[in-house]
Amino acid sequence: MIKWKVALAQPEYTKTMTSRNKAESIKAIRLCKNKCIICGWQEINSKSEPLVVGAHVKPFQSGSEFDKADNIIALCP
Repeated sequence: MIKWKVALAQPEYTKTMTSRNKAESIKAIRLCKNKCIICGWQEINSKSEPLVVGAHVKPFQSGSEFDKADNIIALCP
């Protein structure tokens, strides 16, 4: 019986990530009245913060100029 040792090459890459603007997300959620724009779900945590999340309409990867409140909607988590 022959045993083979195979070394698989792992691709090396780096990815630069840009930080999202949390203030813009909070602003957008407030503009949506702290509720999901699809179903109207509205809950808060123990700190009275809304549990909906901000989601980009145009992908954030398209550029940081899309990280503005007018491109963010509130959705259920």
